[in-house]
Amino acid sequence: MTAACESIPAVMPRQQISTLAISLAIFVLACFCFIFHLGVGPLAGTEGHRAITAEQMLQNRNYLLPRLYGYPYPMKPPLTYWLIAGSEKAMGPSELVWRLPSALSSALLAAGICAITAFWFDTLAGFVAGLAFIGTIALWSQNRSADVDAINHMGCILSALAVIAMGACQQKISAWMFVVALLGTAVSAMSKGPAGLPLILAAAIGPALANRNARLFKRPLFYLAIGLGILTVLIWYLAATGSMDKTHSMSGADEARKRLIITSFAQIPPVMELPLLILACGMPITLLIILPLLRRFTGAFDNHHRWIIRALLPTFIVALVIQMISGMTNPRYAFLDVPILCPIAGAAVYGGRKHYWPRFSKSSMLTVLAIISVAYCAVSIVLIILGRKLGFHPKLWTVPAVIALLLALTILALKSERIKWAAIVVTLSICAAALTFGLYKSAEEKVRSAKSQSAALAHALDNRAPIITWNVLWSQPELFYYAHLHPIVQMPSVGSNLPSPAWLVLDDDEWKDWHNHPDFAARLSHVTKLTPYKHYAFVCWYQK
Repeated sequence: MTAACESIPAVMPRQQISTLAISLAIFVLACFCFIFHLGVGPLAGTEGHRAITAEQMLQNRNYLLPRLYGYPYPMKPPLTYWLIAGSEKAMGPSELVWRLPSALSSALLAAGICAITAFWFDTLAGFVAGLAFIGTIALWSQNRSADVDAINHMGCILSALAVIAMGACQQKISAWMFVVALLGTAVSAMSKGPAGLPLILAAAIGPALANRNARLFKRPLFYLAIGLGILTVLIWYLAATGSMDKTHSMSGADEARKRLIITSFAQIPPVMELPLLILACGMPITLLIILPLLRRFTGAFDNHHRWIIRALLPTFIVALVIQMISGMTNPRYAFLDVPILCPIAGAAVYGGRKHYWPRFSKSSMLTVLAIISVAYCAVSIVLIILGRKLGFHPKLWTVPAVIALLLALTILALKSERIKWAAIVVTLSICAAALTFGLYKSAEEKVRSAKSQSAALAHALDNRAPIITWNVLWSQPELFYYAHLHPIVQMPSVGSNLPSPAWLVLDDDEWKDWHNHPDFAARLSHVTKLTPYKHYAFVCWYQK
């Protein structure tokens, strides 16, 4: 394979068809792993904020400004709500339908990583890179949640890979690179605002520093793609701001501005821990950072492939640095950096097949594959143990039996010294662990969701008086959704002008505020205490 980027279009049509087929295979495999058991658990965590808002957006036919029970809720741009609403319109409301956009976005991202890696190396390298993404354990929860992260990841990671491809080209930028960079940036911006920009910017800065080549910054198409992508969310922001009442604010934009830089010394220790947490949580993919640091590895490739390999690790590092400077302390928000390393796995396989490093023998490859297979079987075992604590009890002949079979197949592959068998077992082990996680995730959602308390809430409210709530709604809106209630979203502050009579649903702090004022506490009666996952909820009859 020649080094120059412009030689790629000369690839035979058979190779192009093969790339499409292998990308489709990765997409189907990812769908199988991420959609399994997807709709069993109820809404939990922040899923209710997205799914319920999307459903009400569909019901009210107001697609510009997200609202939660009538209250403006612009914490995130609207793309995720649009996709969930579209999914519900096509198939009706259910947990499976609400989570489907995230699962499909992750499957598309896996296929995209596969296709771009195949473009850089070959189709087998592409398959390995796509499989590496499917096996990225840190992202499994986000891939199965009715939330913004998976959609944001799809956009910013594909955009970052396209930007790297732009920088690798010695001459004219291909049309697909421009389109993927533009659409990816737009998807990221319209799903999570500026959260994906560190990785996209790092894809331009990191490779330029590592390869000592700044030709990307001299190309107008790079600025046009990123600029137009960002412009989409700015247009929405202006339109949404114009449609809001002056008493409300664009809370998501306010939060983003506060997190642009470290604002206190208390942030510094958790910020410094961020890289270590990402390296730990991102295993086994983050173990690949060793390869680009080895001259024996990078020196075996031609100039073009070496440029690509040297671009991936600096992109990961620069993205982490930008996130640390911005004061990021939650490692979950930096998980989107990890998949940028997946093409390195493909590059390693490509180099091994080309015999670029003779010391990497057949027995070494078999050993590596066996370790990977055993590691994912161990992950499945850990998930079963954790799941049992949450009430998940798989039958003895199902998950444990499959794990035992995979371990036996791993031993047989080692003894037979057949790499193809070992590779198949690795693929099956990754899929088995991902499917086991689906079972575990469903059990976890049942524990974390407020659905278990919704029947008690509906029973406590035995008349048609208004229901007023604030903190409980913002904490767990699914409590009201599953109870088929439509509360008034108003802060029930002591002494405020509340409708009377009415039901108040208060959290711990609001309840304490009322009880610290005996005169106002006397206005509350028929108190019922509920125990949703995060906080207590006190249902009170309020009358002046």
